[in-house]
Amino acid sequence: RELNLVAQDVTSYGLDRDDPGALARLLDRLSDLEGLRWIRLLYAYPRPFPPGVVERLGAGGKVIPYLDMPIQHIHPRILRAMGRRATADEVRAVIDDLRARVPGLVLRTTAIVGFPGETDEEFEALVRFVEDVGFHHLGAFAYSPEEGTPAERLRPRVKRAVVEARLERLLEAQAGVSRARNREFLGRELEVLVEGFDEEGRVVGRTYGQAPEVDGFTVLEGYPDEVVEIGGFVRARITSAGDYDLAARVVEA
Repeated sequence: RELNLVAQDVTSYGLDRDDPGALARLLDRLSDLEGLRWIRLLYAYPRPFPPGVVERLGAGGKVIPYLDMPIQHIHPRILRAMGRRATADEVRAVIDDLRARVPGLVLRTTAIVGFPGETDEEFEALVRFVEDVGFHHLGAFAYSPEEGTPAERLRPRVKRAVVEARLERLLEAQAGVSRARNREFLGRELEVLVEGFDEEGRVVGRTYGQAPEVDGFTVLEGYPDEVVEIGGFVRARITSAGDYDLAARVVEA
């Protein structure tokens, strides 16, 4: 029912063959598969997209308006040290363009705190960007050197206590952003993919805006008494919104 396309950079598909239209054609072919309801794109670098991809995200078809777009950081010195080319202005321009062209777009990102040499000022630039842009979801990680990578040799290392404090601060900031974003869904009727039961025995699922395992879930209220169809879809009206999860009342099963 759901297909998640994952790659180091999914929008690079076909570029090694000098075929920028390959991803759009792949999405069309996948959309023809019977029984498939959602196609989700994960891990797309924040740069202009290949031709036809944004149009398919906003077409209301099987390619759902959801993107995982990792920024990792936003301060120019840290980005250069990471070997990333995009600037803060370029990332924001890509996001603004996507939001203008794709109704209902849900954006997820990832960020790293405590990269070698990261100052308080550089970290605060990341927090401000996350708050200003308003990603629906964010995965944040404390920097950990990988053996054999250039970053392993970078100095100075940020003290572990500082890294952990920064991670907590970023996640707290994102919690407020996510809560506000989730509240935008209140009163809307959405398709929910039924996944099973939580620890309290409640029926739970996911909307198009919730990727599996990373973005929270939707508690379904008023689910019919008959056997729950795991992997099936229901229509439900969003009734409450927390920092990460939603609750909804089933209107059509």
